[in-house]
Amino acid sequence: MGEIASSMSTDFGKTWHYHDVILRRPYHLSYPFVYFDVRTNSYVMIPETSRNFSVQLYTCQKDTFPYDFKLVKTLYRGKRFADVSPVYIDGMYWIWLYDITGGRVLRVFSTLDVISSPWIEHPMSPLSREKHFKRPGGRPFLWRGKLYRWAQHDGEHYGEGVHLFHVELNSTYYREVKVLSYIPHQERRSAFPGFSSHRIHHVDAQEIDGRLFALFDGDNKFS
Repeated sequence: MGEIASSMSTDFGKTWHYHDVILRRPYHLSYPFVYFDVRTNSYVMIPETSRNFSVQLYTCQKDTFPYDFKLVKTLYRGKRFADVSPVYIDGMYWIWLYDITGGRVLRVFSTLDVISSPWIEHPMSPLSREKHFKRPGGRPFLWRGKLYRWAQHDGEHYGEGVHLFHVELNSTYYREVKVLSYIPHQERRSAFPGFSSHRIHHVDAQEIDGRLFALFDGDNKFS
């Protein structure tokens, strides 16, 4: 059984109020990637459903968010694509995902519309690099005109840490440079003030009123 639930903060994360389960399925659910589509005035959610060998897309109207997500389209069947992470830049969606069935590689796609347009794989995909950086670890984001993406540190234990990359790309070119790494059990001092957990594998950084805010997960148990 898989469940995704919601909670809300009205004071920039100082306090949180749990709501309820918003999606329940008879298979594993995680990594609920949510974004607002201004063209349809609705929220889009792409949860990880790789154990169901599918990529599913749900939408919810603005006035009923987050309680009315409905399955709109199954984007892929028969493949274990995990941690699907899109970002919208200058009229184009760029999408990173972790391909489990295809050899555990990082793939990059582009599309004009996540729901209705074909996903075109980048000519330099799958990206060839050291294994610790392959799996997406949060929302890609723009900050001061530059594009960044998070990657999970795929080490001996799950959730050992995260890496941040500055990305430059177009339809034929891809380059990324690591700008930050945080492996909690190797650090004397946390990269995130007040964070004392041993594990982290997801960061969601967003610009709000010209400031960068980040949410991240964590616990103290290796698996």
